[in-house]
Amino acid sequence: KKTAAMENDTINHVRLFMRNNIANPMLSLEMLAGQLGFSPSYWSNYFRETIGLPFPEYIWEMRLRLAKQLLQETDMPIKAIVAEIGYVDVSSFIRKFKQAEGLTPGQYRNLHS
Repeated sequence: KKTAAMENDTINHVRLFMRNNIANPMLSLEMLAGQLGFSPSYWSNYFRETIGLPFPEYIWEMRLRLAKQLLQETDMPIKAIVAEIGYVDVSSFIRKFKQAEGLTPGQYRNLHS
Protein backbone atom coordinates (compact mmCIF):
# COMPACT_ATOMS: atom_id res chain seq x y z
CA LYS A 1 0.00 0.00 0.00
CA LYS A 2 1.30 3.43 -0.94
CA THR A 3 1.70 6.11 1.67
CA ALA A 4 0.75 9.75 1.09
CA ALA A 5 4.47 10.65 0.98
CA MET A 6 5.09 8.02 -1.72
CA GLU A 7 2.16 9.36 -3.76
CA ASN A 8 3.48 12.91 -3.41
CA ASP A 9 6.93 11.79 -4.57
CA THR A 10 5.39 10.00 -7.55
CA ILE A 11 3.25 12.99 -8.56
CA ASN A 12 6.19 15.39 -8.10
CA HIS A 13 8.36 13.12 -10.25
CA VAL A 14 5.63 13.01 -12.91
CA ARG A 15 5.16 16.78 -12.95
CA LEU A 16 8.91 17.31 -13.24
CA PHE A 17 9.20 14.72 -16.02
CA MET A 18 6.31 16.34 -17.89
CA ARG A 19 7.72 19.86 -17.47
CA ASN A 20 11.12 18.68 -18.71
CA ASN A 21 9.55 16.92 -21.71
CA ILE A 22 6.70 19.29 -22.59
CA ALA A 23 8.42 20.34 -25.83
CA ASN A 24 8.42 16.73 -27.03
CA PRO A 25 5.35 16.25 -29.26
CA MET A 26 5.67 12.51 -28.56
CA LEU A 27 5.05 13.00 -24.82
CA SER A 28 2.39 10.42 -24.08
CA LEU A 29 0.83 8.37 -21.37
CA GLU A 30 2.84 5.39 -22.64
CA MET A 31 6.12 7.33 -22.41
CA LEU A 32 5.30 8.45 -18.90
CA ALA A 33 4.19 4.97 -17.81
CA GLY A 34 7.47 3.56 -19.14
CA GLN A 35 9.45 6.12 -17.12
CA LEU A 36 7.55 5.19 -13.96
CA GLY A 37 7.44 1.45 -14.50
CA PHE A 38 3.63 1.32 -14.54
CA SER A 39 1.35 -0.09 -17.22
CA PRO A 40 -0.37 2.66 -19.24
CA SER A 41 -3.84 1.57 -18.08
CA TYR A 42 -2.81 1.54 -14.41
CA TRP A 43 -1.15 4.92 -14.84
CA SER A 44 -4.17 6.40 -16.66
CA ASN A 45 -6.45 5.51 -13.74
CA TYR A 46 -3.89 6.60 -11.14
CA PHE A 47 -3.38 9.91 -12.93
CA ARG A 48 -7.10 10.67 -13.16
CA GLU A 49 -7.70 9.76 -9.50
CA THR A 50 -4.66 11.60 -8.13
CA ILE A 51 -4.53 14.73 -10.28
CA GLY A 52 -8.21 14.90 -11.11
CA LEU A 53 -7.84 15.21 -14.88
CA PRO A 54 -7.35 12.70 -17.68
CA PHE A 55 -3.78 12.71 -18.99
CA PRO A 56 -4.55 14.44 -22.34
CA GLU A 57 -6.38 17.28 -20.55
CA TYR A 58 -3.53 17.73 -18.08
CA ILE A 59 -0.98 17.89 -20.90
CA TRP A 60 -3.12 20.46 -22.71
CA GLU A 61 -3.45 22.56 -19.54
CA MET A 62 0.35 22.50 -19.06
CA ARG A 63 0.93 23.46 -22.69
CA LEU A 64 -1.69 26.20 -22.58
CA ARG A 65 -0.17 27.71 -19.42
CA LEU A 66 3.29 27.68 -20.98
CA ALA A 67 2.00 29.18 -24.25
CA LYS A 68 0.27 32.00 -22.37
CA GLN A 69 3.44 32.69 -20.41
CA LEU A 70 5.53 32.80 -23.61
CA LEU A 71 2.96 35.03 -25.33
CA GLN A 72 3.14 37.49 -22.44
CA GLU A 73 6.88 37.41 -21.75
CA THR A 74 8.50 36.98 -25.17
CA ASP A 75 8.13 38.19 -28.72
CA MET A 76 8.59 34.66 -30.11
CA PRO A 77 6.49 34.03 -33.22
CA ILE A 78 3.36 31.93 -32.60
CA LYS A 79 4.83 29.12 -34.72
CA ALA A 80 7.93 29.00 -32.48
CA ILE A 81 5.80 28.98 -29.33
CA VAL A 82 3.72 26.13 -30.72
CA ALA A 83 6.92 24.12 -31.31
CA GLU A 84 8.31 25.11 -27.90
CA ILE A 85 5.27 23.65 -26.11
CA GLY A 86 5.37 20.39 -28.07
CA TYR A 87 2.37 21.06 -30.26
CA VAL A 88 2.72 20.05 -33.89
CA ASP A 89 -0.13 21.64 -35.83
CA VAL A 90 -0.18 25.46 -35.60
CA SER A 91 -3.73 25.93 -36.90
CA SER A 92 -5.07 23.22 -34.58
CA PHE A 93 -3.30 24.92 -31.66
CA ILE A 94 -4.77 28.32 -32.57
CA ARG A 95 -8.28 26.82 -32.77
CA LYS A 96 -7.88 25.04 -29.43
CA PHE A 97 -6.35 28.14 -27.81
CA LYS A 98 -9.26 30.30 -29.00
CA GLN A 99 -11.72 27.71 -27.69
CA ALA A 100 -10.03 27.80 -24.27
CA GLU A 101 -9.35 31.54 -23.99
CA GLY A 102 -11.91 33.20 -26.25
CA LEU A 103 -9.06 34.91 -28.13
CA THR A 104 -6.48 33.87 -30.70
CA PRO A 105 -2.89 33.69 -29.43
CA GLY A 106 -2.13 36.96 -31.24
CA GLN A 107 -5.10 38.72 -29.63
CA TYR A 108 -4.10 37.28 -26.25
CA ARG A 109 -0.57 38.65 -26.68
CA ASN A 110 -1.84 42.10 -27.65
CA LEU A 111 -4.16 42.19 -24.65
CA HIS A 112 -1.58 40.95 -22.12
CA SER A 113 1.67 42.61 -23.22
